[in-house]
Amino acid sequence: MANQTQASQIYSQINQLINSSRFGEAFIMLKNRINRFPTLNKELQKLQASESTYRYLVDYIISGFHDSGRDDMIEQIRDTLLRANDLLLREEKQTDSSDLYYSTRRLETMRQNSFKYHLDNFLHVFEEDNPEKTSPESLKISRLQTSRINDIFDYVWTMSGADTSEYENLADALNDPVLPEYLKLSLISAIILGSTEFFDAYFFDILLTQYEKAESLKIKAKAITGVLLISLLYPGRLKGNINLRSRLMLTVNDPEIQKIIRDVLLSIIRTYDTQRIDNKMRNEVLPGLMKISPDIIDKMRNLASDSENFLSDANPDWEEMLEESGVKDRLQEINDLQLEGADVMVTAFSQLKSYPFFDKVFAWFFPFMPGNEEFASLSLKQDNDFIDHLTTIMCDSDLHSFLLSINVMPKEKASQMIKNLEWQITQAKEAMTNSIGETEADLLSKRIRQSLQDLYRFFKFFKKKGEFKDPFAEPFTSIHLKPLISTLGITPEDLRLVGEFYFKKNYFEEAAGVFKLYDSLQPDDLSVWQKIGYSFDRIRNFPEAVEWYKKAELIDPENDWLTKKLAVALKNSGNSGDALEYYSKALENEPENYHLLISAAQCYLDLNQPDKALQYFYHAHYLKPEKLSPLRGIAWAELLSGNFDKADSIYEKLTISEKSDKNDFLNAGHCSLARGDFKKAVDYYKSFIEISESPEIKSLVLAFRDDNEAMKKLHIKTEDMRLIIDKIRYDSLS
Repeated sequence: MANQTQASQIYSQINQLINSSRFGEAFIMLKNRINRFPTLNKELQKLQASESTYRYLVDYIISGFHDSGRDDMIEQIRDTLLRANDLLLREEKQTDSSDLYYSTRRLETMRQNSFKYHLDNFLHVFEEDNPEKTSPESLKISRLQTSRINDIFDYVWTMSGADTSEYENLADALNDPVLPEYLKLSLISAIILGSTEFFDAYFFDILLTQYEKAESLKIKAKAITGVLLISLLYPGRLKGNINLRSRLMLTVNDPEIQKIIRDVLLSIIRTYDTQRIDNKMRNEVLPGLMKISPDIIDKMRNLASDSENFLSDANPDWEEMLEESGVKDRLQEINDLQLEGADVMVTAFSQLKSYPFFDKVFAWFFPFMPGNEEFASLSLKQDNDFIDHLTTIMCDSDLHSFLLSINVMPKEKASQMIKNLEWQITQAKEAMTNSIGETEADLLSKRIRQSLQDLYRFFKFFKKKGEFKDPFAEPFTSIHLKPLISTLGITPEDLRLVGEFYFKKNYFEEAAGVFKLYDSLQPDDLSVWQKIGYSFDRIRNFPEAVEWYKKAELIDPENDWLTKKLAVALKNSGNSGDALEYYSKALENEPENYHLLISAAQCYLDLNQPDKALQYFYHAHYLKPEKLSPLRGIAWAELLSGNFDKADSIYEKLTISEKSDKNDFLNAGHCSLARGDFKKAVDYYKSFIEISESPEIKSLVLAFRDDNEAMKKLHIKTEDMRLIIDKIRYDSLS
């Protein structure tokens, strides 16, 4: 493990050198380390050739020559270095890593099998299972055939760095009309999974070709999902591969493909929100539904029986009960999330991934097929129409989970679940009949979402998920999107949509970055400037918030909302003087605004102007005499103004209030100490200690330290504070 950790650290160090364009140092480190692995001789030769090119380029530039292709050459050299570093790390970790990826690759290397070997093994069994090669729906998949698919999946998943001929054989297989679609989908899933471990230009090229040329909608959907996901995972790697970059730029010029890219991009970005939805479903929605007491359910039944027309008319009392229980809001929330395309099913199906079927990696991506022998013994016996419709509402992983769970359920419960599903499917079919129907683009989007759901479930719920790089662990931000603007043709509109998504879901750090990137392409958008300011505000980056709010203010200086936000952001950034200008401006329009008055008063306190603060605190107290905040402000401002008796009388009221807190007793103690009433001060400080989180003398010592500047203004001597502390300490011992 120590060697692997060291290898990973050196890998990161070399990557940092490469990304910082310190190529000379990177070449030296890589060559020294690659020399230890004979299997990387070809890569070493490429590295040496690339270094020669780099040396010529350096000499050429230093000599004063200008070359328009210089940037492309540098990116190609960078790509060569990054690829060599990837392959080196893989060789180093393959030696003894217990991770599934490396143990699988180690086994494949030991067996010295090829893609053609695995494919021939599959074809032999496939032809025995299906001698007539009938329609795709009636193809039989025996357990032996499934085993062969597992073998070929594992080989492709771990084959990065293989000879070019292996990639050519893989590409030929995907273009072979004889091979069944379920095998091709499995191969594409293996390519995508392998690409999450290391960037592989050959894999990327194959995926792009499949999207462009495959006739199957499922294959196109899975391929374009892979293209976009890999692009986001490795945004800088496409720059160094001119062929891939050119192909992509040529492809994305098509307006239809632009829309597809936007849909995939948003689907991938939306996946980041799945964890929040899962947590919400587990912690809020489902517990809320479970809280419907039996009494409420019985009442609803009784009300139904008392209503003559309960079958045709909804009982309004039901609505009221659902409102009171909070269930209605939760059900509406689920519906809204579904309409947005959110993955609300993840919570339910995450509990159904412990079957032995999911012990193998390939099973998480294997397309559902009615002829799969693995499910032949299941008790579910339904017509093909029902099964077909299940495939439209569930990803393959969830469908397999559903079928496996049906098999272990009591017969009656299973039958009821099937009936419920049939009813939902019937409703969906009727709704579809009444609409204009689904276009091919709609179906493609649905398949893309399902491909992402299969991936998400694997990375989140596979029993050895900790051994994999989770592409959904972190959000895709402006850092990922910026390099893809030219390569993938990501438009300002795309960025705006991504920014709005993050903003709506309260991912404010991500929203700020994406909106700033949008602004660099589409400046002078007032609402975006406001949202950038607000996003920085919410993540407490107040100086940045002020900067963007002020940009917006130039265009809309009389915006009341903006004036208030600027006031708050300036105050929070420590600029109470400028904040007061904005609070004053806001108060001109809303002179009776309680919150503005309190905030303005606090600014005056920050500026050591307690007399002016008092005016605002008294006004706020007049507006809301039941609130304690103005009274606390008045007491503190009177204290700082030297009006000790006034402050003392207010603190007496505060400390006997049911809503008093520890700081009321602390400040009352300061007031008594400033008045020279040591005995009263001790009593207040003791009360402060008693209700503190940590009821010890130390809490008072820390409070004195925090309030040291204020106590200096009150002319309270350090010696007096020490006397107070000693008195309380001695009293506690007696």
